[in-house]
Amino acid sequence: MESDFILVVGSCNVDLTCYVQRMPVVGETMYGDSFHQRYGGKGANQAVAAKKLGVPVCMVAKVGEDSYGKSYVELLEQIGVDTKEIHIVPSVHTGIAQIVVSGNGANLIVIIPGANKYLCVDDVQSESIKHLLSTAEVGLFQFEIDVETTQKAMEIMKSHGKGTTILNCAPAIKGDKKIHSLADILILNEIEVFGTVGVGVSNPCDAEAAMQKLLELGSNVVIITLGSKGAVYATSTDHRVIHVPVSPVDQPVDTTGAGDAFCGALAYMFIKCKHLSLLQKISFACKAARHSVLGQGTHDTFPTNESVQQFLQSD
Repeated sequence: MESDFILVVGSCNVDLTCYVQRMPVVGETMYGDSFHQRYGGKGANQAVAAKKLGVPVCMVAKVGEDSYGKSYVELLEQIGVDTKEIHIVPSVHTGIAQIVVSGNGANLIVIIPGANKYLCVDDVQSESIKHLLSTAEVGLFQFEIDVETTQKAMEIMKSHGKGTTILNCAPAIKGDKKIHSLADILILNEIEVFGTVGVGVSNPCDAEAAMQKLLELGSNVVIITLGSKGAVYATSTDHRVIHVPVSPVDQPVDTTGAGDAFCGALAYMFIKCKHLSLLQKISFACKAARHSVLGQGTHDTFPTNESVQQFLQSD
């Protein structure tokens, strides 16, 4: 790997997505509009989002011994993600995400971890992965694999003091908050904020209380993404809550993966645009996330390096 690369330790899922006009209520059977099978998982999505923007990316993950697993690894290789640390788990299925997307672009997601839960502490302590953790410029982590494994990987990366650790608290977890203090940058959406500190956030104006509680967890930077309202952030050295707006999308098609587009784009900025301010980096990530909701699915809607200037100039 090149010296300046992103290391993603996370999940690979197959997304089974149903598109409907509205969400069904409990007990209701309804007809949908269409069905699509795509590849997802927060870890892999973030890896693809960063790679499509034009930065070296290596991924640590596990997939199942099925057609999904084999084809997913092949797809990531075609995109250009380094897959040498993506391993197949015998007699186990690849992770599955059952997704329902309504007519206004909102989504509901149920995840069956499959092979993802087999990525363990011993794996990230192998010499090859420890080397990657010690040399990566940016580490991207989420909560779709075993939390202890994620924590150990972050501890190894922090112990070498080189890379920036970015933790996307998705899905939110309760309990020991030590892992949050290992993140240089903590990223959460409104639901994950409530699940983490029990404080609701719905707009930039009411983020103050939640932000202060999140900063107490020990991260240097906390970012709360707010969908069409952009994002807010604060730092451990300056607790002021700064709002980063984004131009609204009149009719979002599918918001699935927007948070992953944000995380991948932010990681990209920490490698390719180190000279820019934190506000500028977050603003770029917001615009990448906005771009991703203009079409169906995840990988296909993430902006490429070639499309970056086009959608930036459209603002």
